[in-house]
Amino acid sequence: MKTAATLALDATGGARWIWMARFGLVAALALTLFGGCGSSGSTEKDSSSSADLGGSGDTAAGVDALEGSDVFANDLVALDLTIGDLSGSGDGVEEADLGSDGADQGDAHSVDHDGVDGESPDSFGSPDVTPDATLAPLPGLDYLDKVIDLHRGSTPVWASVIYVDKSAGGPRYVRRSYKDTGDRVDFWPASTIKVYSIVATLQLLKEMNVSLDATATFYHKSGASWVEDISKTFRAMIYDTTTCSSNEDYTLLLRFVGLDAQNAGFFTTANGFTKTALMRGYVTNAPYVYDRSVAQRIVVTDGSTTLERTHTWGGTSYADKVGCTVYNGGGTGNCSSTNDMAEFFRRVMLHELIPEGERYDVRKADLDWWRYGEPQKPVLNERTCTQGA
Repeated sequence: MKTAATLALDATGGARWIWMARFGLVAALALTLFGGCGSSGSTEKDSSSSADLGGSGDTAAGVDALEGSDVFANDLVALDLTIGDLSGSGDGVEEADLGSDGADQGDAHSVDHDGVDGESPDSFGSPDVTPDATLAPLPGLDYLDKVIDLHRGSTPVWASVIYVDKSAGGPRYVRRSYKDTGDRVDFWPASTIKVYSIVATLQLLKEMNVSLDATATFYHKSGASWVEDISKTFRAMIYDTTTCSSNEDYTLLLRFVGLDAQNAGFFTTANGFTKTALMRGYVTNAPYVYDRSVAQRIVVTDGSTTLERTHTWGGTSYADKVGCTVYNGGGTGNCSSTNDMAEFFRRVMLHELIPEGERYDVRKADLDWWRYGEPQKPVLNERTCTQGA
């Protein structure tokens, strides 16, 4: 079994599960574990069916906000960690994306810096910054590997950590990967990748100047004609993708964005990505299926405004470009490194605190709804899911 997680600790070592989705990935400041179905260090293609490799209700179904001592159900592996030794002083949050591979070579690396991102030898994130003598020292997270090894048993693990210290001025970070796993993409990310199409959709909605409550009507090309498939609001698609881990709605969102826009337009180094690709939806049945060989047309209606988005995949295998190693029988793969996952959630959850140039270009009201939901209908942490309600 493979394992992945996002772990958050406050700087005094108390575990807090804050933002958790049913589909197997948590925002920054939370912990999620999912069972993967990838290979460990192998480039052999998976022979599994092209349908339903996501995880609607099967990867992390029923997982809600948990305490550190809770045991994960539904084939999830619980890293029941009490990691007081990992923490440092000051008010901060330690965010970790734990994936899985069990390779025991290499070292984890850390970097201290003040709210900037870039490259540094042996770390993911930004270069070292001269410490400010007036600030408390940041923790080195030296026990990360040991704690994971003590708790993972025989479960392979991929892991990346971003420690966030908000005690002074702007955030300061320590970035660390478990052994050499942070940039690896030799595991199946299951439903974790659904969040990427959500934010790409939010960016497009802002660009098109239409609301979350706009309706998208999907068409596919058949011969010389457009065939209508389904209509649904963006709010409903995003809600069901997030809270219900709907494979159908994730597929529609990816279909709206398009493979080229998602990969070449959104998965850029400027957006914090180096090892991420989406090449497939998670259903193969009509009216949801995204046949990438077929032209797509989406008509967006928002009150009196009607807009059209048309695209056809250009043929680039983005999975091959970033080195995905887990494919389905149809030769398509989705992958994302835990470094990319952690950086994505840093930008999502610390949107207000990071430099404007690092923020995803979304309306804050839309982002707040997705992050926190509404009192009567929270987007996350619902104990039951009524899809489409």
